[in-house]
Amino acid sequence: MHQHPEWVVRHPYQRASIGRNQYVLDFANPEVVDNIFAQMSAVLDQAKIDFMQ
Repeated sequence: MHQHPEWVVRHPYQRASIGRNQYVLDFANPEVVDNIFAQMSAVLDQAKIDFMQ
């Protein structure tokens, strides 16, 4: 949230609401999707997973 506040879903004129101390990422934003994909790819590469369904 601190590095990319624009990645959080929120009302444009209010603070971002936090549910269960979590934010909701805006998956309509291609930067969010690319970043999450890169993080997941790194985890899967380190785990040496050959197949995922």
